[in-house]
Amino acid sequence: MATDAAACSKCHHKAIDAVSANTFASMATSQPTSPVKRTSLVTPSAAPIAEQFYRKPLPDTCIPFASNEGKKIFREALATEHMNCYFRLASQFRTQDEPAYCGLATLIMVLNALEIDPGRVWKGPWKWYHENMLDCCIPTELVRKHGITFDEFVCLANCNSLDTEFVRADDSTSEETFRELVKQITTKEDCFLIMSYSRPALGQTGDGHFAPVSGYHPERDLVLVLDTARFKYPPHWVALPLLFKSMQAVDRATGLPRGYIKVWPSQDSKALLLFKISDGFGINSSPVTLENYQNFLTTWMQFLARPTLSTDETQLDIIIAEALQGFLSFASTLSAENFVLTTQQHIQCTRACKVHCVIDELLRSLEQTPIFTAVCKEVEKLPGSEIHKLENIFGVWPGVSISNKAERLMTTPGEIRVPPCGQDACDLNQGMVLCHFIAIFLLSWPYGASFTDGTLSRALLKASQSVLNKTRCQYLKEESTTLRRQLKKLMGYHSPTILSPKLPPCAPK
Repeated sequence: MATDAAACSKCHHKAIDAVSANTFASMATSQPTSPVKRTSLVTPSAAPIAEQFYRKPLPDTCIPFASNEGKKIFREALATEHMNCYFRLASQFRTQDEPAYCGLATLIMVLNALEIDPGRVWKGPWKWYHENMLDCCIPTELVRKHGITFDEFVCLANCNSLDTEFVRADDSTSEETFRELVKQITTKEDCFLIMSYSRPALGQTGDGHFAPVSGYHPERDLVLVLDTARFKYPPHWVALPLLFKSMQAVDRATGLPRGYIKVWPSQDSKALLLFKISDGFGINSSPVTLENYQNFLTTWMQFLARPTLSTDETQLDIIIAEALQGFLSFASTLSAENFVLTTQQHIQCTRACKVHCVIDELLRSLEQTPIFTAVCKEVEKLPGSEIHKLENIFGVWPGVSISNKAERLMTTPGEIRVPPCGQDACDLNQGMVLCHFIAIFLLSWPYGASFTDGTLSRALLKASQSVLNKTRCQYLKEESTTLRRQLKKLMGYHSPTILSPKLPPCAPK
């Protein structure tokens, strides 16, 4: 490494000498009135940039937080109770990783400030929220290119253990309503207020932006904005009326005004340990993919509304067999890339042994449920072609082809699937089989209360409630509850007409 560094340093100095010689030669031969063309040093791997900036000056509408006046405002605001929200946010204040990551960085600040366990390892043994983890509703690659909209922010918050109340700054709301909420939220530490606003309305460059309300000066009616684009603008104070006006600006991507979002920890949602909803089920997939998922939801919900052959929980085999036929009826609407469920764990680290033990307990408990037993029994009866269709729905073994039918099924309930803690090259996906995915799907589906007795939906709802009430495994209960919550939120976006009006916070307003 030292040799490579020395060689790189030598090449760098040679490049500087060459550029300096060329520049001096140009100065010597050029006319005095001719401008000197400056050569920019660009490494071979870096693409040349037309313009480069070191930050931007704040417009007169914004008061720099670190200026003398900004410090004075801060001291005065501290004398009130309207800076209580500041300290948790300031402790987690971060610079967004990408120019379009303002929404993700703001959400990360809030999640870590509220001390929510992501349930996923960031680096080494540490569980910590990072932008790359927020992929429930929209792939991060799309966010890197286009950012996120107001509805997508709400969906991401809901999918990451937060409850939300949101308001679009249209004619139905007022500046005074926003002011009263700011006064209320800034006195608290257990909830925060996120703004989606237009930068040009503040005299700043750029377009849409997300940032948290981080403090308030009641006498001067100023709001503190901790801007996650710290490479561009420092934290600053802005007049509340101007901020409200900036939220009324229409987002060109949606044709709707922006607004503000109150967020706080959900009481009934924990981080997922093993399973996760497919990225393709997100709210910003391609039109073809979205149509596939909407067809899947419509077909599945219609199937659930059908009368069932048995409402007796002791005849679970009959109920599960009907459910599998329902899966097969809409399997053709989903391609291998459009599966519904998958796993999120790819840990190959001996330090993660506690995580392995927890997930092994989750899988053992799932295998001990009568739903899992019934699923395995009915799947065993299916021909290989139909098993393959089911695998497409649930994303079993992505990128791996297993042809032997026996290898697909759990033949010994409760057998250890993951290597004992401490062994190298441990992979939590090794023992995952089709029955696990179907069982957790049936336990977690948001059946709702709109279906009457005698329908397949009501029979599956009763069966899943009975299982979750009887299990002693808290991890299984939490995994199922969180999956159900996320599915319900995403369903509200994909097919809001099939849900109760109270369910679709991610649906376009």
